[in-house]
Amino acid sequence: MKWKPAFLISGLLSFGACGSDSSVAVPDLPSEHGRWAVEEAMRGGQKTNTLDAAFFVFDTSNQIVETNFTGEPLKLGYVYERGVINLRGSAILDSFTINEATDSTLHLTTIIRGTPFFFKLKPDVAEQEPMRESEAGPESEK
Repeated sequence: MKWKPAFLISGLLSFGACGSDSSVAVPDLPSEHGRWAVEEAMRGGQKTNTLDAAFFVFDTSNQIVETNFTGEPLKLGYVYERGVINLRGSAILDSFTINEATDSTLHLTTIIRGTPFFFKLKPDVAEQEPMRESEAGPESEK
């Protein structure tokens, strides 16, 4: 009869070890702030060139994203949570799932009206405004 409590305790310990898998990698977003250009895009699993001029601008301090990939400029609030950027303020666009995030690449997926989209983004350094001489500070004045 002493074996029953031992089996019960070991069973409870084994059951307690089961749970959600916390080893699933969730991308951290230390580098999404700034402007990103579309390097490659897919619509419905097919590569498309119609989104080559699309961009995304992430303002992480105000949690706002600007984009033009829907054909018109959008400026939306967002909340990042567990690998998903949940958007506020659009009837068409609900969220982006982040598949990869580094300093040099950002991969986003979304579904719009039943059509899956994939975006491979790169930092858009060409669109960064160069510093004007008047903003350079007193060291530049000689």
